[in-house]
Amino acid sequence: MPSIGEYGRFDLSWIGGGTNNTRLSNWLDPGNSNILTTNTTNVSNLPSEPGLPIAGFYTVNNGTTQYSIANNTFQQIQVPRSSFVTISFTITNASPTFQAYNWSSGNSTSSGTLFTTTIQASAFGFSNVFRDVNLNAVTACGVVRRTYSFQIMSMGWSRMMTAPNPVSNEINVTLVPEEGVDAETQPTNSSLFRLTSVDTQLPVKEWRFGAAKQKTYKLNVHGLKPGVYVLSLLQGGTTLTSKVIIR
Repeated sequence: MPSIGEYGRFDLSWIGGGTNNTRLSNWLDPGNSNILTTNTTNVSNLPSEPGLPIAGFYTVNNGTTQYSIANNTFQQIQVPRSSFVTISFTITNASPTFQAYNWSSGNSTSSGTLFTTTIQASAFGFSNVFRDVNLNAVTACGVVRRTYSFQIMSMGWSRMMTAPNPVSNEINVTLVPEEGVDAETQPTNSSLFRLTSVDTQLPVKEWRFGAAKQKTYKLNVHGLKPGVYVLSLLQGGTTLTSKVIIR
């Protein structure tokens, strides 16, 4: 059986018949960059999401303070009960390779370089609401997908603040009563702090303090392996958590 070969002149095929189906330029240079050379780096070494800069922040209860959203896949936000958390994303100076941006979160969907959604925290203390924000950035060759996952935690009688963060030697923990909550209602049970590795999901260190209405604590983390951890406080039948980075 004779073999059949298909071939043609590259310079003529670039423009072809002048339509999307008959020319190469739509497929090899969809952004019309007119670049005459290409990067021949091994594909495994190329960034997975080139040219897609995203800035994100959130506000609580229509406040004026904007809290930055880290450019990773998981965000934990601690707020007073029943609070409204407004999340906003903006795409700036994106590569012309991208032709459309499609967002979704819960029942909210929109297209464009701006996206905003609002999540209400639970009315019950120490409860969580989980929500994903999904972005599909469309190119001529396919879709680049990015997902941000949010855990909105309703606080009970207090919030747990940690500093410095990242930390090398000692974590200073401060318990801050929620607005409108009497600090005297703080539990008087003993306090157990537990530090758990995000990588292994195993606890690496614990600190126990006697029963007292204590509002500040110092936790020594010197010598622990650098990485991302979750610090949990178990006190009076309730649990508070905070992400801690050790360097």
